[in-house]
Amino acid sequence: MPVLPTLSGDRFDHLDSLRSEGLARKREHSTLTMPSLLPFEGRAVNTALDVPYNSLAAEGVNNLASRIMSVVFPLNGQSIFEVLVEAPFKPEGKDDTELNAVFGSFEESVMDTLAPTNMLLEPNVSESQFNVTVTVEKIEFAETETRVYMRIDNGTEQTVRLNDGRMKLSQGPKESGLQPDPAPDYDRLPADLPTEMSATGILTFPPASYEEGSLKLTIGASTDDYALRFEPFELAVVWTPSAE
Repeated sequence: MPVLPTLSGDRFDHLDSLRSEGLARKREHSTLTMPSLLPFEGRAVNTALDVPYNSLAAEGVNNLASRIMSVVFPLNGQSIFEVLVEAPFKPEGKDDTELNAVFGSFEESVMDTLAPTNMLLEPNVSESQFNVTVTVEKIEFAETETRVYMRIDNGTEQTVRLNDGRMKLSQGPKESGLQPDPAPDYDRLPADLPTEMSATGILTFPPASYEEGSLKLTIGASTDDYALRFEPFELAVVWTPSAE
């Protein structure tokens, strides 16, 4: 077992060498996935980055990051930490109720900043036509947008084309199309899905109301085979709003 240095300067040098080794490995991995995430040391701002020959690794990193965020920051407003007053003894007559209420408000404020999502649904609702299956895996309700996690399975011998202009979210009399500028780190559904392939991605719509208890998603698809005349995929999602 190695002996750790005792002086602060020696300990810094020891830990910095370990950090440098780790960063070097991560920078190498970054070149194969998302080069802009962790560029090599000494790179100037205007220096061009190498472009990976395939986007599959970057899609995997984005997917994994999304899953980790869902675990680390629960999307139902639940706090991931708790602020408490811990004392070896409590003086007689001392009441911490008001102080605990302040701490509780602080927890909510931090979580609203870290993960501004109001509620999460996992309906796993599907519809199939001509061996093409469209599935709504998850819906996140946020203050600025509604994120719909989709999966498309193409079991035909044709390339399936997805038309952004025919993707709608309806809630009551209100109908809205896709948000024009989704966040760059969101996984997008491909416009063209090759034969016998599957894909997942996020569709972003204007904010929807969780309290409504239902919504409908409309997805438009087509192929070059005119015998496969797809009707719009209409997926109804119904839930019971939880009591506050």
